[in-house]
Amino acid sequence: MRRLAIPLSVLGCMVIVGAGTCSCSAEFEDGSAQPSDLVGSWSGEQGARVTLREDGSVAAVKVPTAFSLESEKPTKWFTGSGTWELEKKPKLGDQQIGLTLGEVFGSKKWVRLRVAGKAAQGGLYVVISEDAAKTFPLKKSS
Repeated sequence: MRRLAIPLSVLGCMVIVGAGTCSCSAEFEDGSAQPSDLVGSWSGEQGARVTLREDGSVAAVKVPTAFSLESEKPTKWFTGSGTWELEKKPKLGDQQIGLTLGEVFGSKKWVRLRVAGKAAQGGLYVVISEDAAKTFPLKKSS
């Protein structure tokens, strides 16, 4: 009986761990989306708003383009228009959206948004610091 108890307890633990892994794997799913999932307005703190249109144009209001390393608050913003393009989903990590924004002092501004969750259900975000995994989130508002 004892010979059978150890393998059965190991099998039971494997089933419990496997069930826990399956139930929370969607929570950690890499961000991905189709262009139709992204069309609309996305809002964030301090009045930030990005409106992605079907034709590939974008309207931006107070979109952060630089952040303070100490406070993680935006230090530079962009308001204007430009274009957006959904990049191909990488094998690992979140899918990205490249924003090319209008000219500022003769040069264009680029901002990279990332998709959170499947079909962008977790919103979009700007990475503040790759080292600390800090983000500036945007949630769909329309």
